[in-house]
Amino acid sequence: MPELKFELSEHELEFLHQIHNAQAIKELTNHPGWPLLQKLSRGIIGRMEDQHLEFSGKGTRDAYWLSGARLAGARTYAKLLMESVFKEVGVLDQDLTDPRTHQPELDGDFNGDSD
Repeated sequence: MPELKFELSEHELEFLHQIHNAQAIKELTNHPGWPLLQKLSRGIIGRMEDQHLEFSGKGTRDAYWLSGARLAGARTYAKLLMESVFKEVGVLDQDLTDPRTHQPELDGDFNGDSD
């Protein structure tokens, strides 16, 4: 009997990889340490905000502007990271049928009877 060889296409592998990553991220968000990670992130942003506000009278205008740019960058990064996490996890809540390989449902009788 000849050996059956089976290989997934690059697209199919990518699709399975996306599902695997989404599941791993979902497990991370369900981990007991996830709220702690979020709290630490908020704490870092809060300290950066405090530093920026306290810095206003102690440095040059350019240094204050750079401090504000750094704070804005950190806020943007944190926001984008959370959006990415929820977008990735959202993949698992969708119909996991790949639209490019999904076959449409056919109407009709497949018992061999014809009308």
